[in-house]
Amino acid sequence: MAFDILIDTYAIEGRVEGMIEKLKVVPVPAELTAWQREDMRRRFPYTEVINPTAARTLIYPRSRRTAGWLQTKRPPRPRKPVMRGKAKRIGRPILPASSRPILRPELFEQLRARMRDMMQREIKW
Repeated sequence: MAFDILIDTYAIEGRVEGMIEKLKVVPVPAELTAWQREDMRRRFPYTEVINPTAARTLIYPRSRRTAGWLQTKRPPRPRKPVMRGKAKRIGRPILPASSRPILRPELFEQLRARMRDMMQREIKW
């Protein structure tokens, strides 16, 4: 006695293929750039697009404008004489580095909420 079980999967396969095609056009890079501009308040957000549905950004501990490796070489300026005694130097003070994490948990939660909202907005099964 032999039993044959036939399951028609063509309709399900077509639906899954449609879901995969929708996932290929989700605008992740655009949403990451919007998060950087609005939530992180970056003036010049940088988003590296890996593929249409994946992106990457770099988060620096301090401003890149003050980074030593980014500054161009300029000819040295003439130095002022060293002031000794009670005279004080006039210049920009060196501020201590911040002790908060590079990517604060609040910003990461905002990114997660943005991506969750984008997925609900873009993907309709």
